[in-house]
Amino acid sequence: RKQIAAAVFVVLALILFAYLIHLYNHDHNDYTSLLNLSSEQLTALQRCAPEEATTLAQITSGLTCEPPNERKHSIVLLSAYPNEDANEFRRVYETATGISSYSPYLQIDDRHSRACTFQSGPWELYCRGSPECTFQHPPAWEIPYFVKTAFPIYQMMCDIYGYDLPTHDGVLHIVRNPVDAIYGWYSSQSEITSIDTFVYQYAEWHKYWKDYEYKYPDASVSWVRYEDYCMCQEEIFETVLQVSGIRGLNSTDLSQAIDMYSCNVTRELGVGLPLFSLSDLELIGETTIEYVHHFGYDDLFLEMIQHHHRGNDEDLTDNEVLIAALYPQLNESPPSDSFCRNLAARVWHWEGLLG
Repeated sequence: RKQIAAAVFVVLALILFAYLIHLYNHDHNDYTSLLNLSSEQLTALQRCAPEEATTLAQITSGLTCEPPNERKHSIVLLSAYPNEDANEFRRVYETATGISSYSPYLQIDDRHSRACTFQSGPWELYCRGSPECTFQHPPAWEIPYFVKTAFPIYQMMCDIYGYDLPTHDGVLHIVRNPVDAIYGWYSSQSEITSIDTFVYQYAEWHKYWKDYEYKYPDASVSWVRYEDYCMCQEEIFETVLQVSGIRGLNSTDLSQAIDMYSCNVTRELGVGLPLFSLSDLELIGETTIEYVHHFGYDDLFLEMIQHHHRGNDEDLTDNEVLIAALYPQLNESPPSDSFCRNLAARVWHWEGLLG
């Protein structure tokens, strides 16, 4: 029996020695070819050579093991066509909650700080403020990172990193009528003269996120119309807070943040119309009619076209024509609490029902 035990010990020692040599000769950290001992072999090694078994366990665990089932901090995307709409929401969010929101960038500038690495892929999150985040970072564990994205616009950034989108737990979209949405981005660009590109990208943005809902039917997705936010800021922003994981916020903090960054629908609605020709509006109609209809902009868009037919001689800055086209049931100004509650309750999912 002693001879058999000794023979077993020698065999196991040779196995251990061979794989220690293997590790030494493969210092490029390719650990996938380590010996996968059976439970019986491990038991025998522990019984006959406990010190060597412990050494082997330390080596392999130190090289290949990571914390099991490591849970990453959750992320909610703040998605919008790339104008200033998402930034307006971020300002209210940060001021009301005191918590940072984030953007994925390729490089740093003097107005942002690198906050952390993205939790899926080699992304990086940047917060407002330099050299440190102006607001709380990171958020409490139960509050997701609130991350702005204009994907699939600017998708070159994503292509460079090799990922379409970071892993995320929910998406909040800000949608706006095509005339004002396109104007918001086009007017900030000094080198591009053709508006057609922006029209096609508006349609591309909508198509991507429509397809996303059908591709991932169980995903947590919410839509907010920018015009509704300007009409009923507090009620609509309650939806934003709910989706972004904020609970129990003091109503005074939200009211003060909204007062600081107020949005007036009579000033905002139709602000981009003077930029567009009739042919531009025709292109928008041909390219985006599905989205115009889905989000309830049909009558508003028709009114914008009729305005052009009337000769563009009306000042739309402070009139109620476009308001009435978008909100035919609005009977008073400012809107009543019940009107705003009903507006906030509307559902704009592609597989949901229009309110």
